[in-house]
Amino acid sequence: MRPRRDGGSARWVRLMTGALLLVPLVVRFLEVYGVGEVVPVRGPAAAPAAPTRRIPRPFEGKYPATVACAILALAPFIVVTTARALFGEQVQQDLHLSRSGMEIIAGLSTAGYAWGALWGGDIAQRLPRRPLFLVCEGVFVLGCLLAPVATGPVMYGIGHVLAGFATGLLLVVAVPPVVQRFPAAKLPITVVAINIGFFGAVCIGPLVGGWVAAGHHWRWFYAALAALGFANLLLAVLTLPNQPPPDPGLRFDWAALVLGLAATA
Repeated sequence: MRPRRDGGSARWVRLMTGALLLVPLVVRFLEVYGVGEVVPVRGPAAAPAAPTRRIPRPFEGKYPATVACAILALAPFIVVTTARALFGEQVQQDLHLSRSGMEIIAGLSTAGYAWGALWGGDIAQRLPRRPLFLVCEGVFVLGCLLAPVATGPVMYGIGHVLAGFATGLLLVVAVPPVVQRFPAAKLPITVVAINIGFFGAVCIGPLVGGWVAAGHHWRWFYAALAALGFANLLLAVLTLPNQPPPDPGLRFDWAALVLGLAATA
């Protein structure tokens, strides 16, 4: 008799594979044709070229939107790390994953987070923050989509590590604009908002994990995180400005990156 696959995994593979294919296409479309691009204003044929005008981003320079964008970029992975222990046994059963394997995946995702934060501090100096944020958020969405479609430990582990690595990068890319682009009087509010977002995610994680475990819905949990990340991707397109990198000519410190990778792994 053929072995029975875990609940609805074939359906998940079909649904999430289509979603995986859409993520890079949507990111590219938003960057090329989306809100905030510079477009030419055409004048008469004989007249000289008219000056350009920029389609405004509706939330650019808005403090609440910028803070929300930063919190939504960082809080979901915290929810994962605090909720996973409650539904981890269900993941192990569905994916035929041992307890030690689950712990290894958790450790690698945390290491990816730490190394992403280290590497993010380097590449954020030489790359514009807006496209860097969009790419990192897209990688997070990709990781969260790989987890629910996983039919084995490898794909699940890759998704987890990608989500952790992308969140580590976002820690460096998302928070500085909130602190640097607004008056110093906003700094206490920023600190309180980010702390509430972080510690609120720590508190919400076990509650969400209990609900997920009660209904055996861990695949839906990761899909919901992917949807939240995609919504934040759209918010970032409407909010983050185009800014030149602080030091585009800075050389990579390969020794520090290799040593950091060895230390975090």
